[in-house]
Amino acid sequence: MRRSKCSSRRLRRRKDCARSGTMRLRLSKSLRRWRRPILPYIGNDIVDLQDSGNRRKSVDSRYLKKTLTDEEIEIVHLSQNPDRALWSFWACKEAAYKVLKKSHLVDSFIPRRWSVRIRLPSAKHPASLGSESNILPRSIMGSYHQPHEGYVIISEREAVHVYLFLHLSYVHCVASDSLAALDSSIWGVNILSGKKDRQNNGSSSQARKRLARRLAAFLHISQNVIKIRRIKNGTDLQPPIVSIGGMRSEIDLSLSHDGRFISYAFICGNGISRRSKTMNESEKQP
Repeated sequence: MRRSKCSSRRLRRRKDCARSGTMRLRLSKSLRRWRRPILPYIGNDIVDLQDSGNRRKSVDSRYLKKTLTDEEIEIVHLSQNPDRALWSFWACKEAAYKVLKKSHLVDSFIPRRWSVRIRLPSAKHPASLGSESNILPRSIMGSYHQPHEGYVIISEREAVHVYLFLHLSYVHCVASDSLAALDSSIWGVNILSGKKDRQNNGSSSQARKRLARRLAAFLHISQNVIKIRRIKNGTDLQPPIVSIGGMRSEIDLSLSHDGRFISYAFICGNGISRRSKTMNESEKQP
């Protein structure tokens, strides 16, 4: 009987250990699921104002009703530069959607239901050189404009912070679900090269190369160890991810291109501010 009691006690202990191990596994999985969503995400969007498909789109009433709220439509009509006002609202909403898509807070992009809260200037800005960055010296890059700060209201409980940059040739927006992350984000705008890429003739390939070059300089590593790719989920392309030395990185990034321009933005988990670091390498025009 003693032997059987000992056996039963051991069996009971094993079951308790098994339950404890299962609980640890559940906690570990839930921790991983919880940790990732709290990391900030970033999105960016650029619109070429001189592109033929974008010019005079502000007079298309059907398009305005599909993409803007009634208040935003009124602002576009009253603006001295209606096209720029329209695409400013659009860029903010598109950049915000790229943030929300990563956090799985929204399944579809319905810009008409989202409201942008930002003050658009009526005066025109000086022309840009076409290539800008928030980390390179002004003497190298030319004019660098301070952003117009605002946010995109998704619902009563959800909003995305945005920085909007306005130029005669394009509008560029960078968005994040964290204002601190947005302030420490790294971004850049470049003119598309006329040279064809052997692997991909599209602007997406050039955008990835520009971003990889910028990441390499920022992290002080070789560009050859950086891989930026997008994975297909069925027919849908997922947001871009970056791998360094074959290991997936926690760096969150965003790519965009339109007309003559490509743009990118990324944030690192180390909290390095864009104001605390400068680079010696210039992203000159190709």
